[in-house]
Amino acid sequence: MRKRAFLIPLFTLVIALGLWCAIAWAGSAQPVSKDILTQANELRRAQKYDDAEKLYNQVKAENPGSAKALEAQKQLIHLAIDKNNLAQADTFFNQMVTEFAETAGLDEAVYEAGMDIQYTRWNSAKANNFHKYNLEHFPNTKFGMMSNVEIIRSYLRDGNKIADAEVQKWLDTYKDQPDQAMGIYQIARAYVGNNKIEKGQQLYDFAIKNHSDHVYGKLAKVRYNITNKDFDAADQAADSLIAASEKNEDTREGIRELADLYRDKKEYTRAAHFYKAEIANWPDTEDIVTPYREAVYCYINVKDIQNADALIGQMQTDLAKDPKLARTNFDIGNYFLNT
Repeated sequence: MRKRAFLIPLFTLVIALGLWCAIAWAGSAQPVSKDILTQANELRRAQKYDDAEKLYNQVKAENPGSAKALEAQKQLIHLAIDKNNLAQADTFFNQMVTEFAETAGLDEAVYEAGMDIQYTRWNSAKANNFHKYNLEHFPNTKFGMMSNVEIIRSYLRDGNKIADAEVQKWLDTYKDQPDQAMGIYQIARAYVGNNKIEKGQQLYDFAIKNHSDHVYGKLAKVRYNITNKDFDAADQAADSLIAASEKNEDTREGIRELADLYRDKKEYTRAAHFYKAEIANWPDTEDIVTPYREAVYCYINVKDIQNADALIGQMQTDLAKDPKLARTNFDIGNYFLNT
């Protein structure tokens, strides 16, 4: 009887996949003109790296010194990291900080490049070299501050004894930075993730008491309660944050991280709730297929086939034109069969 419970959802997936293929075929007959940078990004995601690189360089040639050209240069760094060609990533990084030294947004681009090389290739030495550029050239900006945070997090991961002293120095240096709560939150997560629970909780508590109105102060309250295994209080704090906050990217990322954390703790019903909250409140986010897929997985894990099938049906409607839908359907089908 257990196998029969899967027949309806799988049938839905098969029909949806057929419909998607038909839509994709019809769409291919009527190509839509796209911005060159968008085309380059799509080629990069498709791992057509040489073609993407040509278009990124075209964007730079046509928009010299502009924010758009800076974005293209940053994407070249991401492309090199995708290929695990870190020497090329260094070359593209040096080009970026030379050619765009006077372009607004360089500090953010440097920070994002450092984050990519750290969390895609887990190369702290390379990542910290990028982040140190921000410390030298943009020490007082938000992203200079966050580059400092990433260096401290690398100390915590490596068990470097100077980490605690660097954290106190950081707290003093950035006490008047409007977004200090963001950095405190990330450092606290690093402490907890490296089994220094008491220190992490102290920092979460510091953020709660000193930055209660900041989105990361509110997210700190969520994490504080989860670490204490008070899941009901964490849920209440997160739901309050969603209801009260502007629907900004920081809040969305925090809610996604919360859902992922609940999933990893096998609190699948709670995880599904917050994946669905992301779907409801940020329907236009670039990676919207992920919360749909992960929520369905969570429902499967608790054998809630009714809610899984309902969400699959919603996904077919909401994401009918999303090129990632076919693969997501395939992945969900496999997950049903293997669970």
